[in-house]
Amino acid sequence: MLKRMNSPRRPRPAATAAAPAPRATPSRCPPLPLEIWTQVMRSLVHNEDLPELWTGLRLLSHTLKAALETAFVDEHLARLRGWLYVGDPHFETRRSRSQSGAKRIVPIQLALSRFSPDRRRAYFVSLLHRNDPSLAISASFAECTDNTVVAEWLRSARGIPPPGAGPTEGRLRLTIGPDCAWTHWKHHVIGSDGFVVESRNVTFEDDADVAGDGNEGKAARAIGLEVDRTKCEVSFEWTTLVSCVFARPRKTFGEAFHTG
Repeated sequence: MLKRMNSPRRPRPAATAAAPAPRATPSRCPPLPLEIWTQVMRSLVHNEDLPELWTGLRLLSHTLKAALETAFVDEHLARLRGWLYVGDPHFETRRSRSQSGAKRIVPIQLALSRFSPDRRRAYFVSLLHRNDPSLAISASFAECTDNTVVAEWLRSARGIPPPGAGPTEGRLRLTIGPDCAWTHWKHHVIGSDGFVVESRNVTFEDDADVAGDGNEGKAARAIGLEVDRTKCEVSFEWTTLVSCVFARPRKTFGEAFHTG
């Protein structure tokens, strides 16, 4: 035992340091180009929840905002069903005394023409005059001065009402002029065989103090509406208009029958 105690101590092996834990490296996925995001948004703009997606997606990033707006222009704004009421150039002058001050108005269909440099303002012109530039614009068009605006977002389905569970189609409708505060809910029909499933609509009544001065009406203040019936041209801030329409509550097909 003494011999064991006097023997030199064996050196203890040095403790090996623990290997450092591997660090998690963040993913460096490259951002998608705007063109790819725009293609993605082309499918979303046909989704029935587009009114809810419109606000949220545009707040996430500048790229998503630009992609969504570009897709909406191509898929909906370029196909907008718009009408501008103008004075009827063929209105007969032979009227009874009780109708001596009466004026008849007629709608002309609008078509997207161009955008402002910042793409905030959209310009629409008469589809008839755009297709035939030689067609003269009647001076009677300016006799209609009411710039009341009714904008609607309509979703329709094919078939006999009530519509089934098939896919629905959304579209934007715009009417400018007096006596236009009506909707498709009165007959629940859009197109030849499509029926309205739901609707959102907003009305800007023309309360201009000076007749014919559209810059003082509600629509001018809310969406920057400018109407020139001598050129059959209409312009407004289209993203503001769409946001106003999408902010309105939905009216479903069944609710339309009960509310009239």
